[in-house]
Amino acid sequence: MKSLFFGLTFGLLTIFGLSACSTADEETVDDGMLHGITLQLGPSGVRQTKSYGGDPNANEHEFIHSLHVFIVDYSTGKVEWVAHETFTGDTDAADGNLIQKAYSDLTLAAGTKTIYAFANMDNVYFYGDNTTTIDDQLDAITTSSNASALSDLSQKIVNDPAGSIDLTSSTKSFIPMCIFETVNLTNNSQTLTVEMERLVCRVDFTIRNRRSEGTNTNEITITSLTMQPLYSTVGLFAQTPNTTDARSATKTVVNPNSEVSEAVTLATGKSHLFSFYVNATEVSGNTPFTFYITLKDESKTYTGTTTATTLPRNSILPVAANFSDYEMSLDVTAQVSPIGGYPVSVYTGSDLTNYTLNLPEGCTFTIAPTMTKDDTEVTMATDGWQLSLNDTSVKWLTLSTATATTGGSLIGQVTAQTGLSAGLKLASKTAENRTADYSITINTVSLSDFSIPTSAARKQLNAWSATPEVFELLSLTKQQ
Repeated sequence: MKSLFFGLTFGLLTIFGLSACSTADEETVDDGMLHGITLQLGPSGVRQTKSYGGDPNANEHEFIHSLHVFIVDYSTGKVEWVAHETFTGDTDAADGNLIQKAYSDLTLAAGTKTIYAFANMDNVYFYGDNTTTIDDQLDAITTSSNASALSDLSQKIVNDPAGSIDLTSSTKSFIPMCIFETVNLTNNSQTLTVEMERLVCRVDFTIRNRRSEGTNTNEITITSLTMQPLYSTVGLFAQTPNTTDARSATKTVVNPNSEVSEAVTLATGKSHLFSFYVNATEVSGNTPFTFYITLKDESKTYTGTTTATTLPRNSILPVAANFSDYEMSLDVTAQVSPIGGYPVSVYTGSDLTNYTLNLPEGCTFTIAPTMTKDDTEVTMATDGWQLSLNDTSVKWLTLSTATATTGGSLIGQVTAQTGLSAGLKLASKTAENRTADYSITINTVSLSDFSIPTSAARKQLNAWSATPEVFELLSLTKQQ
C-alpha cells in the first residue's frame, strides 16, 4: 500500500472579503456627495513581504492582469463609477503579477453601494456562450447602465475557468477572479478594500520515489496522472448556485500522448511537484476526489482517494504520494488511569511518513511499528526503531521506552494538560541497514472531547493567503 499526502490545506478557504473604515471627524458634505474616497483592489495578502506578493502560498502569475470595477448606487439603481483596466505598459500586469490597484480621491454620492470587481476575464466564457468573452461583456457596461446589467451576473455560470488558464505560452491567460460586496458610504476620505476570489483551486501534488532508498536501481517513470470527479463549470460568484453540472470532469496532468505533460522519471530518493489548477468544486455530499497514477512497465494503475469532498474557490490542495517497496505500519494505543484501565485504539495505518496523533490528556501511549516488504514482515536491526523528541526541552512528554526491535513497542506519557503539541522522530533501520525516518506530531486533547480518529489523515485545505500547513494523508492502492 502506498500513500498520498494532502493538505489542499484543497481544505480549501475563501480569502477575499471587503472592509470599510472611515476617519473619525469627517462628515457628509452638504451636497450629498462624498470626497476623497479611496478604493483598493487585489487578491488577499497584498502586503509586500518575503513571500510572493505577501502571500505565503502564491506563485508568480497568480495576481492581476486585467481589471473591471463597478460601483452601483442602490438608491438610483445605476452604475455610478466604472474602471476598465488593461494596464498597457505595466510589466507586472503583463505577467499577471500586479499585486493591487488603488483609486484615490473619488467623489461619490453618500449611501449604500454594491462594488463589483473582476480580474483576468479575457479568456473566459459564460456557460452556453462560447462567442463573447466575459471581458467583452463587462466592457459594454458603463455609467449609463442599469444595476441589472451587473446583478443579473449573479446567476451566471462560468464555463471551465481552470481550462482557460495558460501560464506557460507566450500569450498567457491568467486566473479569473471576482467579488461583489455591499458597503455604506457615510464619510469623506473613506477607504474601501476589495479582495477578489479566484474561481479555481490549485492542486500541489508531490510524488516521491522511496523505492529501495540508498540505491539508484529503482527509478520510476510516471506515465499518467489524472484527478476526478470535478466540476466543468463554476458559479461566477460564491453565492451563485451551480445547478448545471453533474461533476463528471477529469483533470489530466500527465499524458505522454497529449500536450499536457510528458512522462516524468524519478531516481530513488527524488521527488517532483505537479502544480495545476482545477475548477472550484463547491458541492454538498460525500464524494471524494480520486487520483489515478500509472508507472512505466507496470500494467496496473495506482489509485488514491482524498477525505475532502469539496474544493472551495481560492483554496490550495497539497497532496503527496510515496512510491515505496517498503511499507511501515503504525499501531498506537492510549491508556488513561484511573478513569479507564483498558487501552483505547488511537490509530492504525500504513505507509505514511507524517502522522498526527491526538492523544487524551494524561495518558500513557504505546506505539507498535511494523515494517514489511512485498507483504512480508522485515526483520529489523537490534535498534531498528528509535523514537526521539525533536525538541529536547519539552518536559510534558516523556519516553520511557525509546528503542525497539522487531515486534517491540515504544512507550510514552503525556501530562494532564490540553492544547500541547510536540514533534517526534521515528527512525527505522532494517537488518539489511535500510533506513528511513518518520515524523509524528503529538497533540493533547481534553478527555471530554477525545474521540477515536478514523485515520491519521488530516483534512486540510489552505487558502492562497494562509500559512501553509500539513498535507492530507492518503493511501495509494494498486488496482487488480
